[in-house]
Amino acid sequence: MANRIIKIDSNQGSFDTTQSKSIVDLDIPANIGNINLSKSYVLVTMEPSAFMTNDKVGSVKNPYIKYNLDNGTDLHISDTASLVRNANFSSRKGRIEDIRHVDILKNTLSVYNKDFAQVQSGQNKLSTLEISQRFPAHQNNEISKVLDIPSRATDHDVHIPLSSIFNSCKSEGFDTSIGSHGQSRIHLEMNFSKLDAAINEGFAAKKIPGTTSAYATSWASQSAPAGGGIDITTCSGLGSAIYANNTDVPYYVGMAVNVTGTNDTTAVDVQKFITKVELTDAGLLTLTFDSKVATTAATKNFSFTSVSPNTTLNATRSVAIKKVQLVAELSDEPAPASLNYTTYSSEEDTYPISSNVNRMYTLPPATKNVYIMFFGDQSNDKGLSVATNLDNYRITIDNKELSPRSIKLKGRQHLDIIASVYANNGDVLKNVRETQLANVASTTTPTNLIGVANTMIAVPIPFKASNTLLQVELNGSGNMSGHHIVYSEVAKQM
Repeated sequence: MANRIIKIDSNQGSFDTTQSKSIVDLDIPANIGNINLSKSYVLVTMEPSAFMTNDKVGSVKNPYIKYNLDNGTDLHISDTASLVRNANFSSRKGRIEDIRHVDILKNTLSVYNKDFAQVQSGQNKLSTLEISQRFPAHQNNEISKVLDIPSRATDHDVHIPLSSIFNSCKSEGFDTSIGSHGQSRIHLEMNFSKLDAAINEGFAAKKIPGTTSAYATSWASQSAPAGGGIDITTCSGLGSAIYANNTDVPYYVGMAVNVTGTNDTTAVDVQKFITKVELTDAGLLTLTFDSKVATTAATKNFSFTSVSPNTTLNATRSVAIKKVQLVAELSDEPAPASLNYTTYSSEEDTYPISSNVNRMYTLPPATKNVYIMFFGDQSNDKGLSVATNLDNYRITIDNKELSPRSIKLKGRQHLDIIASVYANNGDVLKNVRETQLANVASTTTPTNLIGVANTMIAVPIPFKASNTLLQVELNGSGNMSGHHIVYSEVAKQM
């Protein structure tokens, strides 16, 4: 029998981006069968709105949802669990998992968990980063570049896999019978206040792939026929303005554009929107506008200068959170007798800002690995691990040094130890760049692919049934942030 899907609405009926309505409670009823948690997810339906200066009525916008991780920086989120600030999962048997600062934990781990191809791929994220595409933060709406087929504004569904939030939800079986877990609750504190609407960057000065022609000025040699009273409603590309395929075309049906040109000696600068996009077999582009750009004077010509979007956002932009649901997959397979998983206990630590720090921690029994992530400053609102001025460190476990010499941050030994953490989990370290890319800016030139630093310290811990004493010495090239969090990955059974 095929698996079945059920949708469970959140207990809360309204949400906003002011953080006053950011709590999500999802109750899983008792006695609904076995749930495949590994294929279940939280569905957040959003609608971004972004209006531009000198906007054109009737046009279709092409926004994407921006997530302000670090002081407004539009960093790409490859793990949507970063939308969650704090999370709790409990059942009739008690607390299954309780994780603090899910955002910094999961966003930082995703830097190491995903290779470059995985970062670019994926559906139902806030935005899609595809380096092979000219405009990497792809559209939220249904955008058409085919003839006069209209583009359409739609809602945007973001999927947050339960397995990305909770390790216990990597299980294929969760028994909801009253004799087992019964009614359960997922409690999430969301980072809705970090959401914002944005649009793709402009393309006026950029070159069409494979040509020397700029996008917005590829019509410079286009003239209208001589004669008076001719309405100019179309614009055709000539010469070297050749598109290999419609993927390279930055224009779409319904797009608001700024059209400039010269009607004889009179400058023309008007706002229009595109009603038709035509691409010939030879790669020449023709655009049709909703109304005339100009009417030619007698025996005079009209020449186009540019056709480009106005990317200047005005203050009117928002993200509406329409609904939050749990999409759960019911399985006909028998549930396991118990849940075996790891979870993260954490200790957040603040201390005087200094270039040298020595801290002691007691890790709980059955700890497999420990992760240290840095807030970058005294606040805890960054969402990524920024090890400000940290140069090297020493780790001592139960009075035994991990290395006889200090470990250089981002050095070979540092990465080897992180790789051993992944090996300890039976996993593979897929990325050692320790950087997070931006949706737009980081793809402008190859040098910007360096990205933004997102770095942690991770160490495997000898597995035992008693507490572990962890000593951490941090040495900086200058004053460090004075704020980090220590995550202990602990084995559990329920």
